[in-house]
Amino acid sequence: MSIERRLFRLVLLTGLLCFILFEAVSLFGMYDVERRTVENSREMGESAAAFAENIADEAAKKRLTLFVGEKARGIGTDLERLREDTEILAKTMTRILTHKDEYLPRDLPIGGETPIRSKEPYSPAARYRIALSVLSSR
Repeated sequence: MSIERRLFRLVLLTGLLCFILFEAVSLFGMYDVERRTVENSREMGESAAAFAENIADEAAKKRLTLFVGEKARGIGTDLERLREDTEILAKTMTRILTHKDEYLPRDLPIGGETPIRSKEPYSPAARYRIALSVLSSR
């Protein structure tokens, strides 16, 4: 075999070997890039899910806090009205008990039997009569 042929084969085999090595390195590099990309995307997905969950939790807590605050204000208002009504009732009952001469018993018109003007006190028909008869018999 001539030296030219041997040199040609050597250059050809060296070129093929370099090509194969280059392709192997490229293949392993692409595999590594793919693996890291999948890993990064999984981490980013988990991070985004955790962030979204935190945002949703904070929004739910804010809504719940506002809701509870509104309910508490409503209950506070109702209790304040109840306190005022109780004070008025206590003052009125105290006045009635201390000034009995100003609050003598009286007969109220029976509702449904006689015409009653607006804001005039009246008794609710039969139930009132039965209650009066029971109380007076004691």
